[in-house]
Amino acid sequence: MLRIEKTEIDRRKVLATLVAGGLMTVPTWANAATYPARPLKNISSSAGGAMGDLLARTLGQNLSEIIGQPFVVENRPGAGGHIAGEAVARSNPDGYTVFIAGASFFALAPILFPTLAYAPEKDLVPVGYVSDAMHLILTNRQIEAKSFEEFMEYAKRKGPDVNFGSAGIGHPLHLYIEQIQKRFGTKMTHIPYGGSPAALQALAANDIQFLVSGVPDAASYSKQLKILAFTGPQVDGIVPASTPNLNTLYPDLAYSGWTAMWMPKKTPPEIVESLAKSLDKLMNSSAYRKGLEAIGNVPMRGGASDVNRQLAADIQTMRAIAREINIKS
Repeated sequence: MLRIEKTEIDRRKVLATLVAGGLMTVPTWANAATYPARPLKNISSSAGGAMGDLLARTLGQNLSEIIGQPFVVENRPGAGGHIAGEAVARSNPDGYTVFIAGASFFALAPILFPTLAYAPEKDLVPVGYVSDAMHLILTNRQIEAKSFEEFMEYAKRKGPDVNFGSAGIGHPLHLYIEQIQKRFGTKMTHIPYGGSPAALQALAANDIQFLVSGVPDAASYSKQLKILAFTGPQVDGIVPASTPNLNTLYPDLAYSGWTAMWMPKKTPPEIVESLAKSLDKLMNSSAYRKGLEAIGNVPMRGGASDVNRQLAADIQTMRAIAREINIKS
């Protein structure tokens, strides 16, 4: 009798050790069948009111109606999004913590943040696309150029006397403008700012003369700024129908401001798939489309394999540009 009790105790210890060490997993089918059973949390890398925050809240409000649970946004800005990213990567992989990010978050992590305590590409897995963003190509109204091509000629003549701004060194729109510079042979001077609002203020004051910006941030400066072109999807009511889309005019300069949803890597695949199906249903929602269009975005359909394929291509492009212009941490 005593021997049986001891064996049972030892068996329980072994099982506990295996589970704790990750050598044995607890079945999750029951959890997946009832998922989600409580509110989900989106740890946002944006400050409240910023573009990423507005996107997260638009997503959460509409997705909650499909999954039947609240979708809470927790803002943790800083370190290029990696405060939030690491928090998600290290969270319990039970399907209740998610993260929204695009290509640059992953592409530039080893370049700008070489001492990160986690590996974004390995520690997060995609669920599916969330949206694609329209971006505006802007200059100050005092600048004589009336079109994108005229501005490029102006920038060629003025050389480094023309300043362009960005939300920071290595920001995806910084890299995009460097692509434009290479394509047209301009030598504008880069002035990095601590975020898009500061860069837009500088453009409105004509401290810089060129900027690529998301729609919501630029809306407050319509009287001081001139729209030369846009990239990405055209959202009705944002720009005149005659405004050129660089993605169409110059396919080699096509830019996509896509974002996707991510979860910790050890999240059970059936949980990831369950949320992916809900995300796919969301793409048919007219309310979601309307909410996104109000902030210059559109729904973007695609699953984990689509995200991984596009991410791999974007990482290659962004890292090549970063090496070419010698971006360092």
